[in-house]
Amino acid sequence: GALQAPARLAEVQRLMVEAVREQRAFFEAWQQAFDAAERDDDTRQAHATRGALMQSSSRKLHAAYNELRTLFPAAGRQNLDAFYDHLCVLDVL
Repeated sequence: GALQAPARLAEVQRLMVEAVREQRAFFEAWQQAFDAAERDDDTRQAHATRGALMQSSSRKLHAAYNELRTLFPAAGRQNLDAFYDHLCVLDVL
């Protein structure tokens, strides 16, 4: 079975899962805009949706990083850098 996150990491997990879901929705909206453009339809709404999803996703990833820093204040530079680097990989803004 899947490993359960410790209770104190529940908020970090929630933020990360929501951020990834929003990124998936971003790419779905991107595909919809591409399809609409091929039909010469208006793509403004799809572009606005994509931007909002990426901004929201980025905010959640930053919040997850800040939560990790709060939960692990003595983690040390190497661990804090690892938290940051792993979350940055997900942050496509």
